Amino acid sequence: MIRFIFFLFLFFSLNLQAMEIRLEVGQWKFKERYGLFKISEKIVQKCEQPISNVGIVAFKDCPYVVLVEDEEIFVQGVLPDQEVRLKIRIEKNYDELFYGIGTQFTHLNLNGRRFEFLSQEQGNGRGEQPISFLQRIVRPGLQGNETTTYASSPIVYSSKLESWVFHTYSYGTADFTHKKFNEFSFLTDRLKISKQTGQSFKELIEKTTEHTGRMRALPAWIQEGAIVGLMGGKEKVQDRISKIKEAGTPLAGIWLQDWVGQRQTQIGPRLIWDWQREDSLYPDLNFDETPVLGYFNPFLSPLPEGEDRDSMFEEAKEKDYLVKIHGKPHGTDNGGFDGFLVDLFNKEAREWLKQIIKQRVQENNFKGWMADFAEAMPFDADVEAKKNEQHHRYIEEWVKLNREVVEELGADELTFFNRASHLKVPGYSTLNWLGDQMSTWGNKDGMHSSLIGLLSGGLSGNTLNHSDIGGYVSFCMRPFVCIKRSEEILIRWMEMNAFGLVFRTHLGLKPSIAAQVDSSEATLKAFSKWASVFRDLKEYKAHFLNLASNKGIPVVRPLFLEFPEDKKTWSIDSQFMLGDALMMAPMLKSKKKRRVYLPKGKWFSVFSDKVWFSNGEFFDVYAPLGKPAVFVTDKFPKNLLQRIRSY
Repeated sequence: MIRFIFFLFLFFSLNLQAMEIRLEVGQWKFKERYGLFKISEKIVQKCEQPISNVGIVAFKDCPYVVLVEDEEIFVQGVLPDQEVRLKIRIEKNYDELFYGIGTQFTHLNLNGRRFEFLSQEQGNGRGEQPISFLQRIVRPGLQGNETTTYASSPIVYSSKLESWVFHTYSYGTADFTHKKFNEFSFLTDRLKISKQTGQSFKELIEKTTEHTGRMRALPAWIQEGAIVGLMGGKEKVQDRISKIKEAGTPLAGIWLQDWVGQRQTQIGPRLIWDWQREDSLYPDLNFDETPVLGYFNPFLSPLPEGEDRDSMFEEAKEKDYLVKIHGKPHGTDNGGFDGFLVDLFNKEAREWLKQIIKQRVQENNFKGWMADFAEAMPFDADVEAKKNEQHHRYIEEWVKLNREVVEELGADELTFFNRASHLKVPGYSTLNWLGDQMSTWGNKDGMHSSLIGLLSGGLSGNTLNHSDIGGYVSFCMRPFVCIKRSEEILIRWMEMNAFGLVFRTHLGLKPSIAAQVDSSEATLKAFSKWASVFRDLKEYKAHFLNLASNKGIPVVRPLFLEFPEDKKTWSIDSQFMLGDALMMAPMLKSKKKRRVYLPKGKWFSVFSDKVWFSNGEFFDVYAPLGKPAVFVTDKFPKNLLQRIRSY
């Protein structure tokens, strides 16, 4: 029973007068399946006496002491077999709005909802019916919900121009449902909290991202056109690339996931997670000097039957390089085969994997690669990292490893894109991508959700981010549901991403039932047009890309970042600003007309000659396929406007 007998008066910038601290003691268990986590808890004691504006407090009915020292909170008296959950209540005003906590796919405005600080597989459907219902039957646990995310981050912004950064890797929750306060909880006995204020939201973001680190500037070649995701071997890829080029499409690169070979599974073709080129598919990766991007992740898997090559999995197993639980290698079900994580907390294992990736990048002349996964790391593995922290620390270690590959090869033109993220990951990342959305329209797990992910993630440090054009998940479970990527949704996604940072395609989970960029003359023509628009915007975006790297201000922005005095903009999540002079309102339903909000001022329609004068109001805008609702202000370069209109 440790109790302090001295008192230390504090009045720090954390503003404890507007904050309360509470404790819960018990045990928490995390059960992983498919990279998603089911959490159970057993609370043995609650210390509900609120603590505020003090330095040291001993609870009346609990044998614990809380010390608040500068920006840090410490809990004393917790026994070795106990865990503690710190609960922080921060006062709020009735009209305050909240944003952040990482990449959220359904809710830009956080008010009235509960969230987890937990980066994990986002799931399929995320509450969209009947998809989630059927997913629960076929692969229970993989359906996710409307708050699951690959990229949580303990950062919160307020419309009152305040932000809080919770410096912790532990699991936590955020509760915005109370009228007078928000409550944040973390499984830790030590917590640092940084509070920032700003004169504008942009200044607030700049101050906040000092704590996360900022993403490195994108290499210029990425802005030169489309990055086309293809598979099937060199001959097939070359034929399709020739067809795409003949349509006049500017290409920035070719992304080849299956350079390592394919395995057939119950959910479609998957990759062989053994980081060696499949020579029978790709005798070489030379495509007429077009940049080639590859694929890596921190898993290893046993080779499929009939594969005639040395197994990295067997080597890692023999060298004791795999993550273990209770002394046994821990496998994660990935739809018909298990993946085993390399223990990145083991220095020898980490260096082994890094050197392999470096070698493959060099010998294949990769210009970039997808750095996939990392969010399935357990919370209680046999590794050299603290329980409850190892999960999020592993994500950071994976991204750091990839960044080290870039730095050690000394190539400024190299880039990689990761989906899993957490608090300090942006400082190591070179590019973020939003993971796997379904080829639907919705805001649970579709095209609209990818837009919300761009906006929310950009506020939380992932300022250079993008989504797969057309989404990833297509599947059929007749007679109940059949989701096929249609030509319409593929082209609408092209329209949206043409006004983003990366114009990259994905064949999808089941390419045979998904419309592709070269499926028809219509898709080829559209792909050429929107890749050209994307390329032509590179000079306009250059200034904003520099701001993102130097100040952490996102390039793809919520409307309120440019029009903070307009209260209506604070609730709009179906439109976005590219920089400060272009607004895009993508079509998020199978329609030709949509409601668009135009802040007060004069707006020029990009794909017509119409000029709109707004007092801050909604308009019904006709936007047929090929002519989306895009508007610019007087600040937008007139010569660029004419060039875009010419396509």
